[in-house]
Amino acid sequence: IGSLSSVGGMTTFYTSTHGGKSYAAGTDWDIRLLDNRHRLSGQLSGTQRTENGALNRGYAFTAGWDRLRSIWNYSFDLVVISDDYNPNDVGRLRRNNYVNFSGGVSHQINGGEPFGPFRRASALLFIGGGFSYDRHLDNGLGTFFRSDWTLHGYNELEVNFQTDYLLGGYKMFETRGLDPRAQPREFEFGIQYRTDSRRKWGLGSSIAGVMFSNGGRFLAPSFRFRWTATPNFNLTLATRVGREWNATEWAGNEAFSHQDGAWRVGRDSDVDPSETEVWRSLPFSDGLEKALMARPPWDEGGNHYVPIFGRRNSRLADISLRTGITLSPRLSIQFYGQLYTADGQYRDFEILQDRDTLVPITSWPKRYDFIFSRLQSNTVLRWEYRPGSVLYVVWTQSRSTSDNADSALNQPLSRQLTDTFQLAPTDVLLIKFSYKFLN
Repeated sequence: IGSLSSVGGMTTFYTSTHGGKSYAAGTDWDIRLLDNRHRLSGQLSGTQRTENGALNRGYAFTAGWDRLRSIWNYSFDLVVISDDYNPNDVGRLRRNNYVNFSGGVSHQINGGEPFGPFRRASALLFIGGGFSYDRHLDNGLGTFFRSDWTLHGYNELEVNFQTDYLLGGYKMFETRGLDPRAQPREFEFGIQYRTDSRRKWGLGSSIAGVMFSNGGRFLAPSFRFRWTATPNFNLTLATRVGREWNATEWAGNEAFSHQDGAWRVGRDSDVDPSETEVWRSLPFSDGLEKALMARPPWDEGGNHYVPIFGRRNSRLADISLRTGITLSPRLSIQFYGQLYTADGQYRDFEILQDRDTLVPITSWPKRYDFIFSRLQSNTVLRWEYRPGSVLYVVWTQSRSTSDNADSALNQPLSRQLTDTFQLAPTDVLLIKFSYKFLN
Protein backbone atom coordinates (compact mmCIF):
# COMPACT_ATOMS: atom_id res chain seq x y z
CA ILE A 1 0.00 0.00 0.00
CA GLY A 2 1.33 3.42 -0.98
CA SER A 3 2.38 6.08 1.50
CA LEU A 4 -0.45 8.43 0.42
CA SER A 5 -3.25 6.01 1.39
CA SER A 6 -5.92 7.07 3.86
CA VAL A 7 -9.15 5.81 5.44
CA GLY A 8 -11.66 7.92 7.36
CA GLY A 9 -15.11 7.86 8.86
CA MET A 10 -17.76 10.06 10.44
CA THR A 11 -21.01 9.71 12.38
CA THR A 12 -23.54 12.48 13.03
CA PHE A 13 -26.81 12.70 14.99
CA TYR A 14 -29.59 15.28 14.83
CA THR A 15 -32.78 15.76 16.84
CA SER A 16 -35.30 18.48 15.97
CA THR A 17 -37.67 20.32 18.30
CA HIS A 18 -40.57 18.62 16.48
CA GLY A 19 -39.43 15.14 17.45
CA GLY A 20 -37.66 14.24 14.22
CA LYS A 21 -34.39 12.32 14.40
CA SER A 22 -31.69 11.81 11.85
CA TYR A 23 -28.58 9.66 11.82
CA ALA A 24 -25.84 9.53 9.23
CA ALA A 25 -22.65 7.50 9.22
CA GLY A 26 -20.07 6.67 6.64
CA THR A 27 -16.54 5.78 5.76
CA ASP A 28 -14.31 6.70 2.85
CA TRP A 29 -11.03 5.36 1.59
CA ASP A 30 -8.22 6.34 -0.76
CA ILE A 31 -5.83 3.41 -1.21
CA ARG A 32 -2.69 4.04 -3.29
CA LEU A 33 -0.94 1.10 -4.93
CA LEU A 34 2.11 0.43 -7.10
CA ASP A 35 4.27 3.39 -6.12
CA ASN A 36 1.18 5.60 -5.58
CA ARG A 37 0.39 5.50 -9.30
CA HIS A 38 -2.88 3.62 -8.90
CA ARG A 39 -5.76 4.61 -6.65
CA LEU A 40 -8.70 2.62 -5.28
CA SER A 41 -11.14 5.11 -3.78
CA GLY A 42 -14.73 5.20 -2.61
CA GLN A 43 -17.15 5.75 0.21
CA LEU A 44 -20.02 3.94 1.87
CA SER A 45 -22.57 5.78 3.99
CA GLY A 46 -26.06 5.30 5.34
CA THR A 47 -28.83 7.48 6.75
CA GLN A 48 -31.83 6.88 8.98
CA ARG A 49 -34.49 9.57 9.29
CA THR A 50 -37.59 9.55 11.48
CA GLU A 51 -40.26 12.22 11.02
CA ASN A 52 -43.98 12.16 11.86
CA GLY A 53 -43.71 8.48 12.68
CA ALA A 54 -42.28 7.56 9.27
CA LEU A 55 -38.93 5.77 9.12
CA ASN A 56 -36.67 6.03 6.07
CA ARG A 57 -33.33 4.33 5.58
CA GLY A 58 -30.99 4.71 2.66
CA TYR A 59 -27.41 4.26 1.55
CA ALA A 60 -24.85 5.67 -0.84
CA PHE A 61 -21.89 3.81 -2.34
CA THR A 62 -19.16 5.00 -4.68
CA ALA A 63 -16.13 3.16 -5.98
CA GLY A 64 -13.41 4.16 -8.38
CA TRP A 65 -10.18 2.87 -9.85
CA ASP A 66 -7.71 5.39 -11.31
CA ARG A 67 -4.28 5.36 -12.87
CA LEU A 68 -2.33 8.53 -12.05
CA ARG A 69 0.79 10.46 -13.02
CA SER A 70 1.38 8.77 -16.35
CA ILE A 71 1.32 9.60 -20.03
CA TRP A 72 -1.80 7.45 -20.33
CA ASN A 73 -4.22 7.70 -17.38
CA TYR A 74 -7.64 6.15 -16.94
CA SER A 75 -10.49 6.03 -14.47
CA PHE A 76 -13.55 3.85 -13.82
CA ASP A 77 -16.29 4.92 -11.41
CA LEU A 78 -19.56 3.58 -10.03
CA VAL A 79 -22.07 5.58 -7.96
CA VAL A 80 -25.16 4.07 -6.32
CA ILE A 81 -27.47 6.28 -4.21
CA SER A 82 -30.76 4.80 -3.06
CA ASP A 83 -34.03 6.69 -3.28
CA ASP A 84 -34.36 6.91 0.53
CA TYR A 85 -30.85 8.17 1.18
CA ASN A 86 -31.31 11.58 2.84
CA PRO A 87 -28.56 13.26 4.92
CA ASN A 88 -29.97 16.78 4.49
CA ASP A 89 -30.75 17.26 8.18
CA VAL A 90 -27.06 16.91 8.99
CA GLY A 91 -25.44 17.69 5.64
CA ARG A 92 -26.32 18.48 2.06
CA LEU A 93 -27.28 16.28 -0.89
CA ARG A 94 -28.60 17.71 -4.14
CA ARG A 95 -29.90 14.44 -5.58
CA ASN A 96 -30.50 10.81 -4.69
CA ASN A 97 -32.20 7.89 -6.49
CA TYR A 98 -29.70 7.08 -9.23
CA VAL A 99 -27.05 4.62 -10.39
CA ASN A 100 -24.25 6.05 -12.52
CA PHE A 101 -21.30 4.41 -14.21
CA SER A 102 -18.50 6.18 -16.04
CA GLY A 103 -15.02 5.73 -17.42
CA GLY A 104 -12.41 7.79 -19.16
CA VAL A 105 -8.91 7.92 -20.53
CA SER A 106 -6.50 10.87 -20.83
CA HIS A 107 -3.26 11.20 -22.76
CA GLN A 108 -0.31 13.61 -22.67
CA ILE A 109 0.43 14.08 -26.36
CA ASN A 110 4.09 13.49 -27.26
CA GLY A 111 4.70 12.35 -23.71
CA GLY A 112 4.02 15.85 -22.38
CA GLU A 113 7.07 17.21 -24.23
CA PRO A 114 7.12 20.19 -26.65
CA PHE A 115 6.57 19.51 -30.34
CA GLY A 116 6.13 21.80 -33.33
CA PRO A 117 4.59 25.13 -32.23
CA PHE A 118 3.22 23.59 -29.01
CA ARG A 119 4.72 23.54 -25.54
CA ARG A 120 2.33 20.78 -24.43
CA ALA A 121 -0.97 19.20 -25.37
CA SER A 122 -3.39 16.71 -23.90
CA ALA A 123 -6.63 14.92 -24.73
CA LEU A 124 -9.43 13.39 -22.62
CA LEU A 125 -12.24 11.01 -23.58
CA PHE A 126 -15.03 10.25 -21.11
CA ILE A 127 -18.20 8.15 -21.30
CA GLY A 128 -20.95 7.75 -18.72
CA GLY A 129 -24.56 6.81 -18.19
CA GLY A 130 -27.01 5.64 -15.59
CA PHE A 131 -30.57 4.96 -14.50
CA SER A 132 -32.88 5.76 -11.61
CA TYR A 133 -32.49 3.52 -8.56
CA ASP A 134 -36.19 2.88 -7.84
CA ARG A 135 -37.70 2.56 -11.34
CA HIS A 136 -34.58 1.65 -13.35
CA LEU A 137 -35.50 4.43 -15.78
CA ASP A 138 -32.72 5.17 -18.27
CA ASN A 139 -31.09 8.56 -17.62
CA GLY A 140 -29.17 8.47 -20.89
CA LEU A 141 -25.69 7.68 -22.15
CA GLY A 142 -23.24 10.45 -22.97
CA THR A 143 -19.69 11.06 -24.12
CA PHE A 144 -17.30 13.97 -23.61
CA PHE A 145 -14.07 14.78 -25.45
CA ARG A 146 -11.69 17.65 -24.62
CA SER A 147 -8.28 18.61 -25.93
CA ASP A 148 -6.00 21.39 -24.58
CA TRP A 149 -3.10 22.90 -26.55
CA THR A 150 -0.54 25.37 -25.15
CA LEU A 151 1.66 27.28 -27.58
CA HIS A 152 5.27 28.25 -26.88
CA GLY A 153 4.06 31.76 -26.03
CA TYR A 154 1.69 30.24 -23.43
CA ASN A 155 -1.42 31.07 -25.41
CA GLU A 156 -3.97 28.30 -24.89
CA LEU A 157 -6.55 26.66 -27.15
CA GLU A 158 -9.25 24.27 -25.91
CA VAL A 159 -11.79 22.33 -27.95
CA ASN A 160 -14.49 20.03 -26.65
CA PHE A 161 -17.34 17.95 -27.98
CA GLN A 162 -20.10 16.32 -25.97
CA THR A 163 -23.09 14.08 -26.69
CA ASP A 164 -26.03 13.18 -24.45
CA TYR A 165 -28.92 10.72 -24.73
CA LEU A 166 -27.25 8.93 -27.63
CA LEU A 167 -29.38 5.80 -27.13
CA GLY A 168 -32.39 7.61 -25.71
CA GLY A 169 -33.16 8.30 -22.10
CA TYR A 170 -35.33 10.38 -19.83
CA LYS A 171 -34.91 13.68 -18.00
CA MET A 172 -36.33 13.08 -14.55
CA PHE A 173 -37.01 16.62 -13.31
CA GLU A 174 -37.84 18.77 -16.34
CA THR A 175 -41.59 18.75 -15.56
CA ARG A 176 -40.97 19.95 -11.98
CA GLY A 177 -42.30 16.90 -10.17
CA LEU A 178 -44.56 15.29 -12.76
CA ASP A 179 -43.70 12.72 -15.44
CA PRO A 180 -40.20 12.12 -16.81
CA ARG A 181 -39.75 13.12 -20.43
CA ALA A 182 -37.95 11.28 -23.24
CA GLN A 183 -35.06 13.46 -24.38
CA PRO A 184 -33.86 14.07 -27.94
CA ARG A 185 -30.21 13.40 -28.67
CA GLU A 186 -27.94 16.36 -27.88
CA PHE A 187 -24.67 17.33 -29.58
CA GLU A 188 -22.61 20.09 -27.95
CA PHE A 189 -19.36 21.76 -28.95
CA GLY A 190 -17.10 24.44 -27.53
CA ILE A 191 -13.96 26.30 -28.65
CA GLN A 192 -12.00 28.56 -26.32
CA TYR A 193 -8.85 30.64 -26.79
CA ARG A 194 -6.86 32.44 -24.04
CA THR A 195 -3.75 34.59 -24.22
CA ASP A 196 -0.73 34.23 -21.91
CA SER A 197 -1.99 34.32 -18.30
CA ARG A 198 1.41 35.52 -17.03
CA ARG A 199 1.08 38.94 -18.66
CA LYS A 200 -0.50 42.00 -17.07
CA TRP A 201 -3.42 41.82 -19.49
CA GLY A 202 -5.13 38.92 -21.12
CA LEU A 203 -7.92 38.18 -23.57
CA GLY A 204 -10.14 35.17 -23.92
CA SER A 205 -12.92 34.29 -26.32
CA SER A 206 -15.09 31.25 -26.79
CA ILE A 207 -18.10 29.94 -28.62
CA ALA A 208 -20.39 27.14 -27.47
CA GLY A 209 -23.33 25.52 -29.19
CA VAL A 210 -25.91 22.76 -28.83
CA MET A 211 -27.84 20.91 -31.52
CA PHE A 212 -30.86 18.71 -30.75
CA SER A 213 -32.04 15.84 -32.91
CA ASN A 214 -35.59 17.29 -32.96
CA GLY A 215 -34.43 20.53 -34.58
CA GLY A 216 -33.52 22.80 -31.64
CA ARG A 217 -30.36 24.92 -31.69
CA PHE A 218 -28.41 27.06 -29.22
CA LEU A 219 -25.37 29.27 -29.81
CA ALA A 220 -23.46 31.44 -27.29
CA PRO A 221 -20.25 33.41 -28.00
CA SER A 222 -18.40 35.06 -25.11
CA PHE A 223 -15.46 37.41 -24.52
CA ARG A 224 -13.25 37.99 -21.46
CA PHE A 225 -10.75 40.75 -20.70
CA ARG A 226 -8.33 40.64 -17.75
CA TRP A 227 -6.03 43.46 -16.62
CA THR A 228 -3.58 43.47 -13.73
CA ALA A 229 -2.70 47.16 -13.74
CA THR A 230 -0.45 46.94 -10.67
CA PRO A 231 0.18 44.31 -8.01
CA ASN A 232 -2.51 46.16 -5.99
CA PHE A 233 -5.22 46.49 -8.65
CA ASN A 234 -6.83 43.99 -11.03
CA LEU A 235 -9.93 43.98 -13.19
CA THR A 236 -11.81 41.30 -15.12
CA LEU A 237 -14.65 41.97 -17.59
CA ALA A 238 -16.64 39.13 -19.13
CA THR A 239 -19.52 39.26 -21.62
CA ARG A 240 -21.73 36.60 -23.14
CA VAL A 241 -24.72 36.55 -25.47
CA GLY A 242 -26.82 33.56 -26.43
CA ARG A 243 -29.58 32.63 -28.85
CA GLU A 244 -31.88 29.60 -28.85
CA TRP A 245 -34.05 28.51 -31.77
CA ASN A 246 -36.92 26.05 -32.01
CA ALA A 247 -36.09 24.08 -28.83
CA THR A 248 -38.86 21.92 -27.38
CA GLU A 249 -38.94 22.84 -23.69
CA TRP A 250 -41.25 22.63 -20.69
CA ALA A 251 -43.58 25.65 -20.42
CA GLY A 252 -45.77 24.86 -17.39
CA ASN A 253 -48.00 22.37 -15.59
CA GLU A 254 -51.73 22.88 -16.08
CA ALA A 255 -54.88 21.68 -14.28
CA PHE A 256 -57.74 20.38 -16.48
CA SER A 257 -61.35 19.60 -15.61
CA HIS A 258 -64.14 18.07 -17.71
CA GLN A 259 -67.26 20.14 -16.96
CA ASP A 260 -70.63 20.26 -18.78
CA GLY A 261 -69.31 18.17 -21.65
CA ALA A 262 -66.29 20.43 -22.28
CA TRP A 263 -62.70 20.71 -21.08
CA ARG A 264 -61.62 23.64 -18.93
CA VAL A 265 -58.18 24.76 -17.78
CA GLY A 266 -57.21 26.39 -14.50
CA ARG A 267 -56.73 30.15 -14.49
CA ASP A 268 -53.27 29.94 -12.93
CA SER A 269 -50.43 27.69 -14.08
CA ASP A 270 -48.64 25.22 -11.81
CA VAL A 271 -51.64 24.88 -9.47
CA ASP A 272 -52.89 21.49 -8.25
CA PRO A 273 -56.41 20.77 -9.63
CA SER A 274 -57.75 20.33 -6.08
CA GLU A 275 -56.70 23.95 -5.35
CA THR A 276 -58.08 25.47 -8.56
CA GLU A 277 -61.15 27.64 -8.00
CA VAL A 278 -61.41 29.49 -11.33
CA TRP A 279 -61.57 27.56 -14.60
CA ARG A 280 -61.36 28.85 -18.17
CA SER A 281 -63.16 27.31 -21.15
CA LEU A 282 -61.02 25.69 -23.82
CA PRO A 283 -61.66 25.48 -27.57
CA PHE A 284 -62.12 21.89 -28.71
CA SER A 285 -58.89 20.13 -29.70
CA ASP A 286 -58.52 16.53 -30.87
CA GLY A 287 -54.97 16.47 -29.51
CA LEU A 288 -56.02 17.73 -26.10
CA GLU A 289 -58.91 15.26 -25.83
CA LYS A 290 -56.69 12.35 -26.87
CA ALA A 291 -53.85 13.23 -24.53
CA LEU A 292 -56.01 13.85 -21.45
CA MET A 293 -58.15 10.73 -21.90
CA ALA A 294 -54.99 8.62 -22.19
CA ARG A 295 -53.77 9.80 -18.77
CA PRO A 296 -55.09 8.60 -15.42
CA PRO A 297 -56.94 11.31 -13.42
CA TRP A 298 -54.94 13.28 -10.88
CA ASP A 299 -57.58 13.25 -8.14
CA GLU A 300 -60.93 11.70 -7.17
CA GLY A 301 -62.79 14.46 -8.99
CA GLY A 302 -61.49 13.19 -12.32
CA ASN A 303 -59.31 16.23 -12.88
CA HIS A 304 -55.95 16.08 -14.60
CA TYR A 305 -52.59 17.75 -13.97
CA VAL A 306 -50.43 17.71 -17.08
CA PRO A 307 -47.11 19.18 -18.34
CA ILE A 308 -47.28 21.55 -21.32
CA PHE A 309 -44.37 21.93 -23.76
CA GLY A 310 -43.70 24.38 -26.56
CA ARG A 311 -41.18 25.33 -29.20
CA ARG A 312 -39.08 28.06 -27.61
CA ASN A 313 -36.97 30.86 -29.06
CA SER A 314 -34.94 32.75 -26.48
CA ARG A 315 -32.11 35.28 -26.05
CA LEU A 316 -29.74 36.17 -23.25
CA ALA A 317 -27.03 38.70 -22.48
CA ASP A 318 -24.66 38.61 -19.52
CA ILE A 319 -22.04 41.20 -18.48
CA SER A 320 -19.94 40.77 -15.32
CA LEU A 321 -17.21 42.93 -13.79
CA ARG A 322 -14.83 41.92 -11.01
CA THR A 323 -12.17 44.15 -9.41
CA GLY A 324 -9.77 43.88 -6.51
CA ILE A 325 -7.95 46.77 -4.82
CA THR A 326 -5.29 46.19 -2.16
CA LEU A 327 -4.73 49.45 -0.27
CA SER A 328 -2.32 47.93 2.24
CA PRO A 329 -1.36 44.45 3.47
CA ARG A 330 -4.26 44.73 5.94
CA LEU A 331 -6.88 46.67 3.95
CA SER A 332 -8.51 45.59 0.68
CA ILE A 333 -11.70 46.18 -1.33
CA GLN A 334 -13.33 43.71 -3.71
CA PHE A 335 -16.22 44.37 -6.09
CA TYR A 336 -18.33 42.02 -8.21
CA GLY A 337 -21.23 43.08 -10.42
CA GLN A 338 -23.39 41.17 -12.89
CA LEU A 339 -25.94 42.52 -15.36
CA TYR A 340 -28.13 39.81 -16.91
CA THR A 341 -31.22 39.68 -19.08
CA ALA A 342 -33.08 36.91 -20.90
CA ASP A 343 -36.36 36.56 -22.75
CA GLY A 344 -38.22 33.77 -24.50
CA GLN A 345 -41.27 33.06 -26.62
CA TYR A 346 -43.20 29.77 -26.89
CA ARG A 347 -45.29 28.50 -29.80
CA ASP A 348 -46.60 25.18 -31.25
CA PHE A 349 -47.74 23.84 -27.88
CA GLU A 350 -47.85 20.14 -26.99
CA ILE A 351 -49.15 18.13 -24.07
CA LEU A 352 -47.15 15.29 -22.49
CA GLN A 353 -49.49 12.34 -22.96
CA ASP A 354 -46.96 9.94 -21.45
CA ARG A 355 -43.22 10.00 -20.92
CA ASP A 356 -42.56 9.08 -24.58
CA THR A 357 -45.31 11.01 -26.37
CA LEU A 358 -45.94 14.71 -26.98
CA VAL A 359 -49.30 15.49 -28.64
CA PRO A 360 -49.81 18.82 -30.48
CA ILE A 361 -52.56 21.14 -29.20
CA THR A 362 -54.36 23.54 -31.54
CA SER A 363 -55.73 26.91 -30.41
CA TRP A 364 -54.02 26.87 -27.02
CA PRO A 365 -55.21 30.03 -25.16
CA LYS A 366 -52.35 30.53 -22.70
CA ARG A 367 -49.00 32.21 -23.19
CA TYR A 368 -45.72 31.49 -21.39
CA ASP A 369 -43.50 34.18 -22.89
CA PHE A 370 -41.13 35.69 -20.36
CA ILE A 371 -38.55 38.40 -19.78
CA PHE A 372 -36.14 38.43 -16.84
CA SER A 373 -33.57 41.07 -15.95
CA ARG A 374 -31.25 41.35 -12.97
CA LEU A 375 -28.46 43.58 -11.70
CA GLN A 376 -26.47 42.20 -8.75
CA SER A 377 -23.47 43.86 -7.11
CA ASN A 378 -21.37 43.00 -4.06
CA THR A 379 -18.73 45.24 -2.47
CA VAL A 380 -16.57 43.86 0.34
CA LEU A 381 -14.14 45.84 2.48
CA ARG A 382 -11.75 43.76 4.60
CA TRP A 383 -9.65 45.39 7.32
CA GLU A 384 -7.35 43.39 9.55
CA TYR A 385 -7.03 46.15 12.13
CA ARG A 386 -4.79 44.03 14.35
CA PRO A 387 -3.15 40.61 13.77
CA GLY A 388 -5.88 37.96 13.74
CA SER A 389 -8.75 40.47 14.19
CA VAL A 390 -10.79 41.38 11.11
CA LEU A 391 -13.61 43.76 10.21
CA TYR A 392 -15.76 43.05 7.12
CA VAL A 393 -18.17 45.59 5.64
CA VAL A 394 -20.35 44.16 2.85
CA TRP A 395 -22.76 46.15 0.68
CA THR A 396 -25.07 44.20 -1.64
CA GLN A 397 -27.47 45.74 -4.11
CA SER A 398 -29.91 43.89 -6.37
CA ARG A 399 -32.41 45.04 -8.99
CA SER A 400 -34.57 42.45 -10.74
CA THR A 401 -37.81 42.01 -12.62
CA SER A 402 -39.71 39.10 -14.15
CA ASP A 403 -42.44 39.93 -16.65
CA ASN A 404 -44.76 37.96 -18.92
CA ALA A 405 -45.75 40.98 -21.02
CA ASP A 406 -45.58 40.26 -24.76
CA SER A 407 -44.66 43.87 -25.59
CA ALA A 408 -41.34 43.66 -23.74
CA LEU A 409 -40.17 40.81 -25.97
CA ASN A 410 -39.89 43.11 -28.98
CA GLN A 411 -37.17 45.22 -27.35
CA PRO A 412 -33.48 44.79 -28.25
CA LEU A 413 -31.38 43.16 -25.54
CA SER A 414 -29.38 46.38 -25.10
CA ARG A 415 -32.59 48.19 -24.12
CA GLN A 416 -33.48 45.47 -21.63
CA LEU A 417 -30.04 45.78 -20.04
CA THR A 418 -30.19 49.56 -19.65
CA ASP A 419 -33.78 49.44 -18.33
CA THR A 420 -32.53 47.29 -15.44
CA PHE A 421 -30.82 50.35 -13.95
CA GLN A 422 -34.24 52.01 -13.62
CA LEU A 423 -35.61 49.29 -11.33
CA ALA A 424 -35.99 49.93 -7.61
CA PRO A 425 -32.95 48.58 -5.74
CA THR A 426 -32.80 46.33 -2.71
CA ASP A 427 -29.80 47.21 -0.53
CA VAL A 428 -28.26 45.16 2.27
CA LEU A 429 -25.42 46.33 4.52
CA LEU A 430 -23.65 43.65 6.53
CA ILE A 431 -20.92 44.19 9.12
CA LYS A 432 -18.91 41.29 10.53
CA PHE A 433 -16.49 41.90 13.37
CA SER A 434 -14.00 39.52 14.95
CA TYR A 435 -11.49 40.13 17.71
CA LYS A 436 -8.66 37.81 18.67
CA PHE A 437 -8.01 38.00 22.40
CA LEU A 438 -4.89 35.82 22.55
CA ASN A 439 -2.07 35.75 20.04
